[in-house]
Amino acid sequence: MSDRWKHHFYHIGFDKHVTTLSSSQRAFPYLLDEWIKHPQEMVVIVAGGPLSGKTYSITSCLNRVSVSQLRMAPTARVVQRIGGSTIHSALTLDWSKGSILSKL
Repeated sequence: MSDRWKHHFYHIGFDKHVTTLSSSQRAFPYLLDEWIKHPQEMVVIVAGGPLSGKTYSITSCLNRVSVSQLRMAPTARVVQRIGGSTIHSALTLDWSKGSILSKL
């Protein structure tokens, strides 16, 4: 196991999992590692084309760490894949007819 991944937050096999990711997908676990070493408020936006591995990269890494997390996505379809909540549900935003947000 690489010394980089020797932290009590990482589950056994995290280092081997990282080696299965493509070079562009490896950006997320390295970003996660920096956050674990130096915690701070962070918002991560992951962009990429269809089937580029965005959801897989993130969920496969987050499933292998023991940290508190709030998983949000813009659509119910992605929410099902990541095991999270839609952004508006997680932030309890009211988009119902007549609400301030519905007028935006």
